[in-house]
Amino acid sequence: LARTPSLSGAKIVELTNNGISILSAWSQRNLERKTNQKFCQTHILNSKLQVQSESFPIDITTELLSASTEDGQRRAVLRQATIENTTKQFIEIWDKQRLVKNYDLAALDVHGDVYTDSEFASFEWSPDKTKVLYIAEKKLPKSEPFYKQKPLNKKDKDKKNEDEDEVLVGNEYIYKPHWGEQLVGKHHPVVTVLDTTTDTISALSGIPDELSPAQVLWAEDSQSVVGVAWKHEPRHLGKLSSDGCAVRCPRFSPNKKYLIWLEREAGGVHHNAHRLMYLEFNSENLKADILVDIVESSIPIQNAEKFYGLYGRLPRRCWNNDSQYVFLSTPQQNNTRSYIINISFAVVQVNYRGSTGMGSKTVEYLQGKVGDVDVKDCVTATKEALRKYRWLNPEKIGITGGSHGGFLVTHLSAQYPDLYKVVVARNPVIDIAAMFTISDIPDCRNALSKEERIKCAAEINYLYDEGTPISESNQVEVLVKMFKCSPIIHVAKVKAPTLLCIGSNDLRVPPSQGKLWYQRLKANNVKTKMLLYEDNHPLATGPVEIDNVINACLWLHEHIPTEKNE
Repeated sequence: LARTPSLSGAKIVELTNNGISILSAWSQRNLERKTNQKFCQTHILNSKLQVQSESFPIDITTELLSASTEDGQRRAVLRQATIENTTKQFIEIWDKQRLVKNYDLAALDVHGDVYTDSEFASFEWSPDKTKVLYIAEKKLPKSEPFYKQKPLNKKDKDKKNEDEDEVLVGNEYIYKPHWGEQLVGKHHPVVTVLDTTTDTISALSGIPDELSPAQVLWAEDSQSVVGVAWKHEPRHLGKLSSDGCAVRCPRFSPNKKYLIWLEREAGGVHHNAHRLMYLEFNSENLKADILVDIVESSIPIQNAEKFYGLYGRLPRRCWNNDSQYVFLSTPQQNNTRSYIINISFAVVQVNYRGSTGMGSKTVEYLQGKVGDVDVKDCVTATKEALRKYRWLNPEKIGITGGSHGGFLVTHLSAQYPDLYKVVVARNPVIDIAAMFTISDIPDCRNALSKEERIKCAAEINYLYDEGTPISESNQVEVLVKMFKCSPIIHVAKVKAPTLLCIGSNDLRVPPSQGKLWYQRLKANNVKTKMLLYEDNHPLATGPVEIDNVINACLWLHEHIPTEKNE
């Protein structure tokens, strides 16, 4: 199962009357190298969509980003390579015969690392096929300690005078905030342009330092840029979206006349529904219209079906060629999955209220009810499964979950100690009040109602009006409510053997949360075991993922005997 490749992306590279050429990208675990290996493959399909030929997989593990010109004649690749024990980034320009140019970004020294994550990254050819647009870390002046012995010979003195403007003394230990979990090291992104005709790289000017740009695109003139920017401080930039909105995924139509994007209310609950916005970009009146509004519950659509709203992201290439249709996928209601591997467990995945796929009202319903409604929904799902599938044994129920799922399984084991017999929790939230000020998303959104969140957020300059005062009594009230909806308040009732899988570098749910649960269970003589990994929130790096998944299965089998291991 671990060696089965998973599809990470695909695109149509050629379309003719006779068939289609599709380039797909895949990821596969390489257990021997303890890493994920990436490869691409080309499939040729006939007009009936039957596969006529397929290429051998080609390893692209060192490719971080890539983009082709609209005519498919040139390709840019951001590649990572290790040379003499130093990891470096290069931008390669290819035509259909050879490598045309190769830019050593470290040697050119215009910026730091190029961003390759899904939140910030861009890698786009300009319509005139001469420039590549991307996001990179801003280059900062070098820092030196206040005391540093310098060479005294004349030649070195002269060099010192030349470099003096590039060095800041005493700035070595200044704290630089980063963007949090899985975005460590990303402090200040800048929009960067590589001009392949002049072989120059430059960071675009005009974007205030208080803003972090992301998801940038070229406009039709190959000079203008459209993108997303997140504020560091209260300051405004010329913008296309409405005030108070969180925006993502800008996408130009192929003819560059139309711009669409997703937006929703800023500061709302996580993963809420979006509206799809539309703008005729070159019109005199730059006024955006709503193509698909936020769906509160459901709306009727064609073929007597129902539509439950837009969630997640837009594909990078979502328009059809004539710029009339947009293609996308989004969660709707729930789904049922079948798994090939049989380890003698039936699996229930609970779409509790607060989850996506049933409209914005369902997502928002959890506000102020976390630790209550979501827990009860999981219990209802458990009991319904037992009622519907009589062959299930009510004395052999285990629960597993990570992050908010970890929050739920620890709650369930404490509030329903006789129903759930064994627990596996990955980086669980245990005490919201304790983690509120140290998480990379100081998040009381679902613990509190919307009105309480405004007071809570104002205290930490997180959302809404940063200047809104908050009284001491209100602060105590907010913290007490966060504590009361946390699993820690019920810990004395836990009976089930509990396995904790904790990432020591987790910034989303600090490892102190899992350690707190572990220590309290130990003190209460509950069988518990904690696996501490040098990893972050998802525990998804090769060796760590394998270890915690296998340990979780062994823990379940040990404490819920099945027919195969009794």
